[in-house]
Amino acid sequence: MEGTKNTNKNRLKKASFDLCGKVIAEPRTHVCFGFRGGDRLKFSDIVIAVASLAVILLFLEVILGLVLIPAIGWDWGTTVVGIICFLLSGLVVGVIFSRKIWEEAGIKTIAKIIVLGAALMMLFFAAAIPSQGDWTPLVKENYQNANLGKTLTTSQWWSVEVSTLGEVIAVNLFLWIVLSFIGLYIGSMLRKPRKS
Repeated sequence: MEGTKNTNKNRLKKASFDLCGKVIAEPRTHVCFGFRGGDRLKFSDIVIAVASLAVILLFLEVILGLVLIPAIGWDWGTTVVGIICFLLSGLVVGVIFSRKIWEEAGIKTIAKIIVLGAALMMLFFAAAIPSQGDWTPLVKENYQNANLGKTLTTSQWWSVEVSTLGEVIAVNLFLWIVLSFIGLYIGSMLRKPRKS
């Protein structure tokens, strides 16, 4: 009876730890993603990569913003700075985390970093943009310039602001996903570990 009980326990252990095509004998103390042919990717690794992206992005935006916005102008300067920073931050993080990215699952790992980063970016824009004091007057001014003589109720103004915020978030998320993916992929390929 005791031998059968231990055998069943061992089978359950093997089944629960055989996610990557091999037996992993360590206890589960954290959230992991299992992939065939590689080690387990900890959720904390993805969080660290996204945090690194955010810090590098902020640093680059400050430096490039101080240089390019006065030279190019506010409208094009902020756009150019954003595009360059999304690409460069992905490139730097791709180089830093290249070993982890390609040992785990390559493109899938990059996609997980991008998705978590996109969620963070969406929350940032949803909170930061409307909290600026000039946001509402700017939206009203742009709407009234496009629709001369049209007046809206308070609820209609709110709808215009929310839809404008949605457009800003959508454009920035699209740029973030595409440019950060390109940066992460190229950066990780620069230091891709060689197969032995």
